Amino acid sequence: MTGARQPAAVAQRSLKLGILYNAHSGRHRKRWAQPDLGDSVPAIRAKTAEEIRAGLTELAREGVELLAIAGGDGTVQSVLSHVMLGDLFERPPLLALVPTGSTNMTGNDVGTVRVKREGWQKLQAWADNPVDIEQRVVARDVLKIDPGGDAPAFCGMFFGAGAIYNAVEHTQRNLHQYGLRGDVGPGVAFTRFVKAVATGDRRYFSPVTVRLRDDLGNDLDEASILLFASTLDTLVLRLHPFWGEEPGPVAWTTVAESAEKFLRRMPAVCRGRRRRWMTPEKGYRSHNTQRLELLFDGGYIVDGEFFSARVADGPVVLSSAGKASFLNL
Repeated sequence: MTGARQPAAVAQRSLKLGILYNAHSGRHRKRWAQPDLGDSVPAIRAKTAEEIRAGLTELAREGVELLAIAGGDGTVQSVLSHVMLGDLFERPPLLALVPTGSTNMTGNDVGTVRVKREGWQKLQAWADNPVDIEQRVVARDVLKIDPGGDAPAFCGMFFGAGAIYNAVEHTQRNLHQYGLRGDVGPGVAFTRFVKAVATGDRRYFSPVTVRLRDDLGNDLDEASILLFASTLDTLVLRLHPFWGEEPGPVAWTTVAESAEKFLRRMPAVCRGRRRRWMTPEKGYRSHNTQRLELLFDGGYIVDGEFFSARVADGPVVLSSAGKASFLNL
């Protein structure tokens, strides 16, 4: 995004480490997930959006340059919104994702810091002496979502509507309570979705009628069974359902309700392997763009968090908020 602040450069010097952790995330009850670096490293517990903002404000005041986020996709999504669009940090800090959530799709793609075996001291040691920077740090575009109406913009890494919305809703409502976390819950939900498509059972999925426009000249108005956009390379279950060849940071894919032979062709769609039948005429579209406008009534998700769109509020606009830097250790 033009004018976006750039992430803090990682120099050959020590970095001030700070930790924001969600003690209510899916796996944070485990003893290894609790920060244990002593008083020299600020560690703030936060769950709600208000607590996260207050925690980040304190960490920014402490001069934190390496921000560890212990939580799941929802926690990371909230942090990204404040870091990329807010004015808390003079420069966005280097981010270290510690995957303690029920789902950790962002971390699984951009890289994480695993503390289960070696503890938090490993992260502190790297902060004191950052090494192998080119191999350890990756910069990735962050998705900016302008929801329309008077609602403020926010950030994330994945947007989904249609059957994707239904699948995530089903997972969170019915599966997480049984301890099916990580890729297990989405895997079960995906199986349920395939069965529903095969049998025409609309109890577990429904298409969304959307008017879509992007800066490449794509303009469509149709009922889509699948609609998603992301700046990630891979999603849950290591899926890569994108095959656009343009250089834009926002990859998006739609599959029309009327798409030909969708059940048979679903494996190729999920892997993003271009086939000659992947054409708009047959109901399959995938592109990379700078800006995407979506006008529809219905629910959508961003990194597992639920939102609602109304045509009366204008289009939901997706673009890049700039790049964030992530540590893989």
